Amino acid sequence: GQFDNVFVVRTFSKSHSLAGLRVGFVLGQPERVRPLQVVRDSYNVNALSQSAALAAWEADDYYRAQIAEIVALRGETARRLVELGFDVLPSGANFIFARHSEAQRLFSQLKARKILVRYFDSPPTRDGLRITIGMRTEMDTLMRALEDLLAAGDP
Repeated sequence: GQFDNVFVVRTFSKSHSLAGLRVGFVLGQPERVRPLQVVRDSYNVNALSQSAALAAWEADDYYRAQIAEIVALRGETARRLVELGFDVLPSGANFIFARHSEAQRLFSQLKARKILVRYFDSPPTRDGLRITIGMRTEMDTLMRALEDLLAAGDP
């Protein structure tokens, strides 16, 4: 058919909060998937991981609601960051990459407040922060801290 060479790869890491269990799957044409069996470990998923993945799969409505909440909170956070002067790149993930001329200072001062974001000290990303979308309370804490830090300026 038209899409015989397409694989669908899905992980349960982020969307189903099972990152530590390393569970996922591949869908595709059997003749294309079969060679992957040769390169995987014989017992690459233990019984606990399998049980957790199955329970997560069966609770799909719950996880879809969680994902919808993350998407909504990501949009709200992006809008609030723009209002604070950040340039926010489009995202379809559970994080935002936001550029700001004071990114390094903000990173350090957020870290001092025990608010963790990622900062990459290399030319293409030096002015950006990678902000994971957490719970609403965490995002509100982050935004209040950014508002305070930007209002205070560089100490």
